[in-house]
Amino acid sequence: MDLQEVAEYVWKNSITIEFGESEEWDSTTFTKPWFESENINRLDNVAGLYWFSIEGISIEEIKGLSKPQDLPKNGANFSEIAKETERIFGKNIKEDKCENELIIYNGQADKVINRIRSHFALDNDGTGALALSKYKLSNYKFRVRIFNIKLLDDDENIKDKEVVLKKKFIKSLLNEQVGREAIEMAWRIKYGWPILCKK
Repeated sequence: MDLQEVAEYVWKNSITIEFGESEEWDSTTFTKPWFESENINRLDNVAGLYWFSIEGISIEEIKGLSKPQDLPKNGANFSEIAKETERIFGKNIKEDKCENELIIYNGQADKVINRIRSHFALDNDGTGALALSKYKLSNYKFRVRIFNIKLLDDDENIKDKEVVLKKKFIKSLLNEQVGREAIEMAWRIKYGWPILCKK
């Protein structure tokens, strides 16, 4: 199993959570009470990968977004990043190759739920993140896809040795930052570079 096969496996086996499609952002999004109120079994806060997407918005519209006045110092300036990403990657931007949505960002973390929450509700100047809730985009349908190491924990029920070995390989990658970064980059090579990823 090579890295692009791993990237495809984690993408196809990720869990999808929808949010947005409201007049205003729900400030509790991706907190324990939010997961409970949305009737979503909260995923374990362990090592994994994640993808943010939006339905019904174009790259041109993202490039035209104004920087929020209350954006923290390390919050993402969507317009600036999108223009720079398009300049660098051109046709290799991730646009509509998967599903009917624009994948705007993918990443990895040792505590994936905490990282997703930071990307949604950045409230400090110390962490770099999207700061989605600072943008007036709550009326759009957003999705976050999550794949974490716990999604590989059913090995004892699998009889196929090859499948077990593949899952062990994926686990070994997810356990290390360099392994997660390798999967993150392999996904971008296979599917395209998300418009709001700087590096």
